[in-house]
Amino acid sequence: MIEDIENSGDLIDRMPESKVALDTFINGLEIGENKAENKKFIEPILSEAQKLFGYIPDSVQRYVADRLNIFVPEITLNVNFFPHLSTELQEKHKITICTGRSCQGKGSTDILAKIREQLSLEGLKEMTEDMIFKVETARCLGSCKNAATIKIDQDIMTNMTPEGAMALVASIIEKEKS
Repeated sequence: MIEDIENSGDLIDRMPESKVALDTFINGLEIGENKAENKKFIEPILSEAQKLFGYIPDSVQRYVADRLNIFVPEITLNVNFFPHLSTELQEKHKITICTGRSCQGKGSTDILAKIREQLSLEGLKEMTEDMIFKVETARCLGSCKNAATIKIDQDIMTNMTPEGAMALVASIIEKEKS
């Protein structure tokens, strides 16, 4: 699925509703012919594009450059500079499981295995087909005395068990369905 999205032509043309929304956003700004003045709009426009398209591939970068009358490398420089912007498809929810010594002693390896099984992730695959979840590991999440620790998006949960972690993931799956 991910490969299909990335290889099926220009994203900006395949998502006309998002393009219209981006145009509406850009049209609300005071963009002129002065390239130096237009640079102040790069980050807000790219942030809006990230929200609308999920990431900022070359086609979106070219489109924004054209709208701002700025060279594409200037846009690419900004995409690479700001950490909240990405040129790759992003997951909606990131699950990070601590694999440090304390957490392993409290079952983090089992938590990882159960969550990967729950999300049907096989082999080295980290992201679900629907791009809702990405599962990764970290050497430490800084809560060793309360191991096992997992992080879902920006929330850190401690004293986790495989069952507790799976229940958290199940609740997110339910929310995503509604």
